[in-house]
Order: sequence, then C-alpha cells, then structure tokens
Amino acid sequence: MRIWRDIIVPLFGTISQLSYSAIFSLWIANIAFFAWVYFGLSYLPGEGPTINLAASMLDRFLESLYFSVITATTTGFGDIVPLGYSRAFAAVEAVNGFFLFAAFVSRALSQRQDVALAEVHRISFNNAFYVMRESLRAIRADHYRLLESIQEHGRISDAERDTFLVDLQQISYLTEDIPDFYDVHSDLYVIDRRREALLFGAIQRTLLRLNSLLEAARAARIELINPESGERELTEAITVLENILPLWERHAWTGAEQVFSELRATLDYTKQFLPHTED
Repeated sequence: MRIWRDIIVPLFGTISQLSYSAIFSLWIANIAFFAWVYFGLSYLPGEGPTINLAASMLDRFLESLYFSVITATTTGFGDIVPLGYSRAFAAVEAVNGFFLFAAFVSRALSQRQDVALAEVHRISFNNAFYVMRESLRAIRADHYRLLESIQEHGRISDAERDTFLVDLQQISYLTEDIPDFYDVHSDLYVIDRRREALLFGAIQRTLLRLNSLLEAARAARIELINPESGERELTEAITVLENILPLWERHAWTGAEQVFSELRATLDYTKQFLPHTED
C-alpha cells in the first residue's frame, strides 16, 4: 500500500494542519470546480448527470451545483445519477470531498492524532469498499443492458461498444486495489470476514455476467472481442485478476478455498473468448 504510505498520509497530514477556514475553502472549491465540470458535460449527450436538459442555462447550472454538493457530501439521494464520463468525475469528487472532511475532523482532534487517523482510515476503507462494490454493480448493470440489446436487436451500437470497453478497463482498475484491503504490514483497519464474502460475491457475479454477455455476442455473431477492439482490455482484466489471486488467497480468511476455486474456474471460462484461444 505504498501510495497510501508515501503520498496519501503525508498529504493528509499537511492538509490537516491547515486552519479550519482553509480546509473549508478547499472543500467549497472542490464543489464549485466539479459543478462547472458537470455543467459542461451536460451538453454532451449521455456523458453528464441526468439533469433537466430542457431547463435554462441558470437552472442547469444550479442542478449541476446541487449534484456536486450531494456528491461531495456522499449523500447520494439518487434523484440525479451520473452517466458516461461524469461517473469518473463523480467518483473523484466524492473521494476529494471525503478526504477534506476527514482532514477537517483530524484537525479538530489533533490532540488525539493517532486515534483520529486510525478512525479516518477505517471510514476511508469502508468508503473504498462501498465504491468498489457499487462500481462492480454498475458494470453488471451495463452488461445487462448490452445483453438485452443483443437479445432484442441482434446488434449493439458504437456507444454501447465503447461502454463495454470502458467497463473492461474499470474491472482492471478495481481489482488492482483488492490487495489494499489486506494491509497486514500496518496496524490499520483491514477487511473482515463478512465484507470479504461480499467482495467475493461481487467479483464472481461480475465475471459471470461478463461471460453471459460474451456468450450472447458470440451466438449473435457480434465481435465484442477482436484484435482491434476489446482483446487488449479483456486480456488486461484477466491478467490483473490472475496476478492478484495468489496474494488475495494468501491473506484471505480461512475457509475461502472453495471460493477461489470457483473464481479461477470462472476466469478460465472467460479466457475462451479471447481470439487467440478460440478454435
């Protein structure tokens, strides 16, 4: 967890030493910046939050500002949801907002810095765990929509293909972070047995949904995976999972052997959809 130790913790310490007004100003600047980002993305079809596109420019900006506030505070009422590129910006803003809030709390409890830092890590861990599960759920939802499109129309659009490629990249990025939940070299919070079971389930369901989609595409003679598009992304996702599985299994709670066996079997099935492994 080198990034956490070498970058995040020192940066957190620096910000937590700022005055309350300076930390609050950074939080407000974070909200304002992303509000303008969402406002700009709202003019790109399918790439901004689901705000009222028929509203005036002022109302559209106010809705973008409202979405920015609830994202920064991780409130998430669900009345406005991010689409396309705005999902990545929303994730970054949520992390920034949570980080600044944690720094504010740590500043207020500076006399108990060690206790406060441990609590912040626990909350950050829970937030990271929640973001990972929700991101995997969003990927499965994308794959379900693509599956429906194939079954109903026998084809997918270019935008849907682009979504599929982005989802494959996200699978790689998300699974790369799994070892961070097992930071056994520090006294900080690590994953418990219940959350580990939830994480197993999320990864397994995502792979099964991916395999179902690839099966349907193959049956409909749709090349979702080919040397020009998709092969690199799928190969990378498979490679990342294969690389982290031994480390994951080594630090996992006892009794997870069957789960890892199922994960490997599912991953082996996914490999058949790579062009160079087809008959």
